[in-house]
Amino acid sequence: IAASAIAMEEKYNPYSDLSIPTQIVKILDTYFIVDCYHNQVIYNDNLTDPLSEWRVMTDEMAMGHTIASDGEVYLIDDTENERIMIFERSQDKFVFSQQFTGITGRPHYIIYDEASETFYAWCSVSGEMYLFKRDDGNSVYLAEIKSIPELDRIYVRSFTIMDDGIYFVSGGGSIIQADLDTFSVTKRYPVPNEISGMVQISR
Repeated sequence: IAASAIAMEEKYNPYSDLSIPTQIVKILDTYFIVDCYHNQVIYNDNLTDPLSEWRVMTDEMAMGHTIASDGEVYLIDDTENERIMIFERSQDKFVFSQQFTGITGRPHYIIYDEASETFYAWCSVSGEMYLFKRDDGNSVYLAEIKSIPELDRIYVRSFTIMDDGIYFVSGGGSIIQADLDTFSVTKRYPVPNEISGMVQISR
C-alpha cells in the first residue's frame, strides 16, 4: 500500500532511558535503536552521545521490534499494529513512503538478505514469512508468503539464514532447519526445556 510521503518533523528522543530495546544496528553510517516499549525507533551517528541527542525516526508504531535496510529503503515491523512500515532517507531525515497492513500473526523480526535481494519478515505466532522486494525504483512489493505450518500458534521470536538453509529458534521444543527456497523442514534439533524459547541463533 502506498502511503503519502511524509517527512518526519525533526524530533529528539524525549526519554532518558530505553524501555525494552529489542535491536541496535548500524546501517551505513547510522546507528538505530528499536526502543520497543517506548514505541519508537531512534537514530544517531555515534554511540557515545546521550540518548537525549538521538533523533526519532518514527514514534507512530506499537511495540515494533526490528529494522532492516538494503541501503535505499528501511523496513520496520510494527508488531501490534500488524503492519510493515517503509521509509526512505532524505538527507538527514526519514520519509514514510509505504506501508503493508493486515500482516497478521505479529510481525516480529525482519532482515535483509543481500544474496537474494529480499526482505524476510517473520510473524512470530502464525508461522508465516512475508518476502518483500524492491523494484528498480524505491517501491517495495510483497513477492511471496511462505510458511512453516508446524510453527503456527507457537511463539518463535526470530530466524537465521545460513548457507542454503533457514533456522528457526526453539518455540516448540526444537530448533527447526528448513530449505530456504521451499521452506520444507529438513532437520530438527531438540532443545531441553531449560533453554527453550530462545531469542536468537547465530554462527
